[in-house]
Amino acid sequence: MRINKKQIHHLQTQSVVFIVLFFCIIALVMWFAEEKQVQFDWTQNSSNTPSPAALEVLKQVSSPMTFKVFVSESNKHIRTRSEQLIGAFSRVNNNIQIEFIDPIKQPALAKQYQVDTDGTILAMQGNRITQLESLSEQGLVNAVIRASRSFQHSIVFLEGHKERSYHGESDLEYTLLVSELRKKGFDVQSVNLAASQKLPANTSVLVVADPRNSLLPGEVDLILDFLERGGNLLWLTEPNNAVRFDFLTEELGVELLPGIVVDPNSEFVGLSDPRFSLVAEYPQHPITQGFSTLTIFPSAQAFEIIENETWDSESFLQTLERSWVETEDMNSTPNFDLGQDISGPLSIGLSFSRVLDELDQGSLEEEGSKGDEIEVMNFEPEPTDDPKQQRVVILGDSDFIADAYIGQGGNMMLANNIFSWMIGDQTFVNIASRVKIDAKLDMSAFYYKFHTFIFTLLLPFILTISGFKIWVSRRNRT
Repeated sequence: MRINKKQIHHLQTQSVVFIVLFFCIIALVMWFAEEKQVQFDWTQNSSNTPSPAALEVLKQVSSPMTFKVFVSESNKHIRTRSEQLIGAFSRVNNNIQIEFIDPIKQPALAKQYQVDTDGTILAMQGNRITQLESLSEQGLVNAVIRASRSFQHSIVFLEGHKERSYHGESDLEYTLLVSELRKKGFDVQSVNLAASQKLPANTSVLVVADPRNSLLPGEVDLILDFLERGGNLLWLTEPNNAVRFDFLTEELGVELLPGIVVDPNSEFVGLSDPRFSLVAEYPQHPITQGFSTLTIFPSAQAFEIIENETWDSESFLQTLERSWVETEDMNSTPNFDLGQDISGPLSIGLSFSRVLDELDQGSLEEEGSKGDEIEVMNFEPEPTDDPKQQRVVILGDSDFIADAYIGQGGNMMLANNIFSWMIGDQTFVNIASRVKIDAKLDMSAFYYKFHTFIFTLLLPFILTISGFKIWVSRRNRT
């Protein structure tokens, strides 16, 4: 068959058109892959896809958010896990990005963000920074929620009466606690009521940590007014503290038992001082829900709840049965005196709550609009459909969250739970971890050797012989 010039020109034109269309299709596929990412999760329990609860949170992220992962090159596990989890979030919402920083090679950045642990992950949006509590889907989602807030819960420490501070260098200060709270997105500050004569605006929790000097009458009035307006209060005290808080105990219906808690059970954890109290079992309470870690209290004050119609009171920290309240001098070896000492279990942590009616909440907003000098309005910047609750916590030990003891047992975790409950933040989600199904293949030694023989020896040998025979057959044909 002879081909003329016209047919040759036609074939050449077809070839050119084919090549042009081919490259156009390739470019279109590349553009589509870049703009429209498609992923299929074929795992049995969708372990590579964010859960429905996480997807609802991710939909709300409308501005860029960066996860800064401070991890060294040698820590491949955290790097891989971070890429997997945060990458899944990024595929759902392009506003979420990930940035890896080697703290060894870039120590200045690590110092700038106060990172001292390899594997620390920070979520950043605008000027808001929060640290991941755990490298899990739930940890990431809660970090997204905290970093997305347009406001900060303000935790205010009372000062001016020799209270526990977070500014000093003593190991009985609260430096580590405050650092942890700030990493979780809280605004922490202090106030001297005698000097300022008012509380900072948007005070979420007022902390009174073991004052050693009595409060002035005007300061007492400010705190009572704060409570009447719906403010949340955390009071930490110590045994035999001479500073009286009758105005608070009468308001809440609490009696401080005279003496100090003695717990012989402390010997089982290697503590020779019986003034250390242990809490190993926890009642049903939102603060201790799912909590099973031992907490340690260096010196504890016991309480007794008196019936109060205004407040709902509960004991969420109780010592063990062998403990008691020692009323005599602790210079000698303590012994339980029947009829004089009070036997355990003893309450050393109490919570109080009450629902604020619409009148109370309205008065807060009305006084705030008038520029009231107390400035305690707007405790819940994001109102919910649930009734607003006012919450107060009393703890009989101020040492357990001090730098010297907060790292023992579950003390830090308990402190976090207390502040989380007090601010009443219901936006955090609980996501059950998804267990990999059939992720491990178990086989006997015989089947292992059998499969090894089949796939590494027999099949390659058969393919080699078949290929050689085909090659010989084609060569003979030519």
